[in-house]
Amino acid sequence: MDGRARAGWSVAVPLWVSPVAVSALAGLLMGLRLDRRSFWTDEAYNVVLVRDGWLSLLRTIGDREPSQAIYLVLLKPWVALVGQTEWLVRLPSVLFGAAAAGLTVVLGRMLIGRLAGTLAGLVLATNPMLIEWSQYARTYSLAVLAAVVTTVMFVRVLRSNGSTRGWLEYGAVGAVSVYCHFFVGFVLVAHAVAAVARDGRRVLGRLAVAWLVIVVGLIPFVGYIVRGTRSEVDWIPEPGVGQVWRSLHFAAGLNALVLLGAVAGFIMLASSNRERWTTVLLAGWIVLPVLDALLVSIIHPVLVPRFLLVTAPAFALLAGFALMRVPPAAAMLGLFAIVAVSAWHLADIYNRPPHDWERAGRIATEAHNRGIDVAIAPAFAKRELFVYAPTVQRVIAPTGRPLLVIAWASTDAQARQLTKPLLGESGYRLISEARVGDEIRVERWQPPAAP
Repeated sequence: MDGRARAGWSVAVPLWVSPVAVSALAGLLMGLRLDRRSFWTDEAYNVVLVRDGWLSLLRTIGDREPSQAIYLVLLKPWVALVGQTEWLVRLPSVLFGAAAAGLTVVLGRMLIGRLAGTLAGLVLATNPMLIEWSQYARTYSLAVLAAVVTTVMFVRVLRSNGSTRGWLEYGAVGAVSVYCHFFVGFVLVAHAVAAVARDGRRVLGRLAVAWLVIVVGLIPFVGYIVRGTRSEVDWIPEPGVGQVWRSLHFAAGLNALVLLGAVAGFIMLASSNRERWTTVLLAGWIVLPVLDALLVSIIHPVLVPRFLLVTAPAFALLAGFALMRVPPAAAMLGLFAIVAVSAWHLADIYNRPPHDWERAGRIATEAHNRGIDVAIAPAFAKRELFVYAPTVQRVIAPTGRPLLVIAWASTDAQARQLTKPLLGESGYRLISEARVGDEIRVERWQPPAAP
């Protein structure tokens, strides 16, 4: 039975209205207060990176950043066109996230019914973690969009018993999607499992065509792995049960109701008269990225909560199906409760004290112009200095001149721990300190008096 007639529901709007409305809602939430915070370290890294020439950028992508290659290639001409103001640099991420929410409505319509797709789109559009990470100049919302786009293509080519050309096109887009983020590759594995669940051995030849293209397309990525470059993932901790739970909870928008709705949706979908492979696809979309990440983590840890955002559409689709299967009053109550929890998290996100690196950059520039040395602690925060104080040359040790230290720390005690190794036994004395925003400390140090 179609979702339009389920449990007394009645839907009589044009097909395009729901995805457009959901995209608009997501875009509004993602664009709200988009410039309230200055670029943080990873964003600043991207902004500085795309300032380089194309050859330098492509070399860096090959050496360090294949997992956000597509995003950086798109970001470079965009920044050249609009400049580096926070709102404009982050705008593509908003558009990617909004498009992912709207396209989830279309995917839900294909898999579980028109109404369920709309409800799923609303759940995803109000997911506070997707909203937050769509407000950063990083690749994560593009990765979510890539996961949805490849799944739409997969469903279409599978249901139509598509030609070799259709599977080749799916494979080509799948290979490109991994360069949006490598966790999208784990979603492609879920596609393969669902295809076998539907057609058994009959689909293996067609899958082989698609995966041949995917594997060939990933040769540069494999080269990155073989070379052993690990600098960009050295910070990831060993995964455990707690990390798995945090990652799943994160992908569900820190919303236990979405998790419960997804579990209920899985049970309802598995017991319905719908095609079994649909259940396998949506469950695999959530489970297989986690299992694959744990498997890869035997070699090197890769499980990070925000990486699992690529599974957020699957959580939303299963929760949307559960909402569709209950009476309208109960569904509206459930949707209201989900949105209320999300709104509570969003209020915290929107009102979080800002990182004011722009102001810190002005202070650093003023000090530099007066002949005062400038240092950054920890050292990787130099990326923000490159963005907001590009003319300032930082020092890494005292030179005997007055010193301004910008410390990225939540408390004064943490700032001291960062500053101590920088100063060593130089005899410098602290003459003033001040907060800039919530997590930046500006300290002014005077060298010891000359004998």
